[in-house]
Amino acid sequence: GLIEKLQTEKFQTAIKDADVICLSIGSNDLLKPFLSSFASIIGVEGEEKELFVKIQDKLAKTAKQNPVKAADLLSKAMKKLTDKELWKACKNFSGQFKEITDIIHEINPDVLIYADNVYNPYYGVAYEYEGISVFNISQLCEPYIQKINEAFVKSDDYTVVDMYSIFRQTGYTHVKSGSVENMGDINMDPHPNEEGYRMM
Repeated sequence: GLIEKLQTEKFQTAIKDADVICLSIGSNDLLKPFLSSFASIIGVEGEEKELFVKIQDKLAKTAKQNPVKAADLLSKAMKKLTDKELWKACKNFSGQFKEITDIIHEINPDVLIYADNVYNPYYGVAYEYEGISVFNISQLCEPYIQKINEAFVKSDDYTVVDMYSIFRQTGYTHVKSGSVENMGDINMDPHPNEEGYRMM
């Protein structure tokens, strides 16, 4: 959505007046198709902003009634979430990112741009059932994040802020590893917690 916003007078005026611009983009390009695909696999529908809660609620409810079924759902998601829409989003982002930095420099050639690359919010996170990993969400997301981060090349047009490396440890989001038996305690929201935002 940022390319469209850059065509508006409000954004162009702000860019003209800026000395420094910080860009934190790319994660939603992955998050939207990921959420949509995950919800579809486990049989959840709803508005995008509700999907995190609905997915968590469905998994927690299923685990409480039938932990084997919940483990099976997560195992199924692990296999099926290799989605062509996710790869497409990764490939498209590189061109979009260059277009965004080009537009900004056309409006203000002297502005300094700092661009965050994309971190893995699920770093080190996996869910187990009876000691067996059924949903290693960290491993699942990593190839897509690596691919999208290929867009952030070394350039004279902007400086990359390596958020990916900063978040290569636990404790900067609310997400935690857990077991299917404790699905009611999980939080899959990938946004940073207070300490994560402080690091940003």
